[in-house]
Amino acid sequence: MKRSRPADGPLHPSADDDPAHLALLAYASPATSLTIAPSPFGLGAFAPAAGIPAGSLLCSISSSLCMTVGRSARTPLGRLALAAFPPGRGPPAEFLLLLDMALGRADPAHRDHAFLASLPAKPADAPSWPACDRRLLAGTNLAAGCAASSAALEADIARFLPALLALGSGKFGALRGGKGIRWARACYRSRRFPASLIQGEAGDGPGAAGGDGGDEKDVGILLPFMDLLNHRRGAKIEWEKADSDDGRISFRASEDVRGGEEVFNNYGSKSNEELLMCYGFALRDNPDDAYRLKLGVGGGEERVELGVFSIRRGGVEGVEQFPKALWRALASLYEEEEEEEGGEGGAGGGGEEGGVEGGEGDVAVGIEEVELLLATLSRRLEPFDETRAADEICERGERGETQREAAVAMYRCGQGEVLRQAVQTLKAML
Repeated sequence: MKRSRPADGPLHPSADDDPAHLALLAYASPATSLTIAPSPFGLGAFAPAAGIPAGSLLCSISSSLCMTVGRSARTPLGRLALAAFPPGRGPPAEFLLLLDMALGRADPAHRDHAFLASLPAKPADAPSWPACDRRLLAGTNLAAGCAASSAALEADIARFLPALLALGSGKFGALRGGKGIRWARACYRSRRFPASLIQGEAGDGPGAAGGDGGDEKDVGILLPFMDLLNHRRGAKIEWEKADSDDGRISFRASEDVRGGEEVFNNYGSKSNEELLMCYGFALRDNPDDAYRLKLGVGGGEERVELGVFSIRRGGVEGVEQFPKALWRALASLYEEEEEEEGGEGGAGGGGEEGGVEGGEGDVAVGIEEVELLLATLSRRLEPFDETRAADEICERGERGETQREAAVAMYRCGQGEVLRQAVQTLKAML
């Protein structure tokens, strides 16, 4: 999984007989009618000249050919890696898959070498950008997210890699310096599919691997060939899960695809921050955009984090602009003040209240909470308002901007629009 193409503009795919691409086609069986060819953002999968009717099988792959965390842990090198650490203190399952990917790319004898060697040497996800491009994100939530993601990986590399290199067998020598692991994590994050596509695989990761676990819901699998499908918001897709270790994962067309058109996947309802974080692209006027608001009270060692809350675009059907958990967290601040002041006459005791309806029950919203949130979001909006005009020009690419410059401008415009709508809503509530 890689990028989204522009909403308009014709595609002119050309036949590609690259041996690496032919090797990928060999994964898809029965023989797929799709071809691999250049798309506006790298490679893509295209329909044959005759087109593809809705309901047709697009491609199918044996689940035994997929890369999964459980299988990487069960390889000889995976077992050797786990044996280098005390029980329960070894690498998390995802890290074992990254080791397998890095070693497999360097080893022509590895079962998955053809697939791994076909992956881009320079991943597009934002955490992998060079410093000159990362500076485009300065002051944004995405910049903080990239820094945290990179720091977590570096901590794992520093914690586990020396012990593996110290085994002295030479088997892990290709990992020296950690470059291959960094490459593997970027490719994995941008190309993983839900582990639930293989029955039983979702529970076959952290616990079975014997490491220190991690968040199982985030563990994914790699599907050669199928990961070529680019993203189109709203694309209709139909997946058929594998019912066993040697079953097949299939992808069918849920709508007609005209001859020569690119066949798309749908990565889900993701904000531009999520898209940049994993895939390195953004969408103009993305209806799924969100602003992550991290709230806390106090400072230094006494600071208490209330949580991270996603504020969404307004006016999107079925989407909650302000999560109920955010209102509850804000209300808890005033409840604590009331308790400290004896329960009467406190900051939240005399304010008018409205209600946020739906979901898990109504949430009473006082004027104090609205005013506090309004002041907070108004401050967060200021830097986006300051660069709004320049960002809008940049996202249109009117001055020869690079793809990354335009993508960051789309992200910044989206962040500003979410905050602007939120401020308008809060003002109307007062």
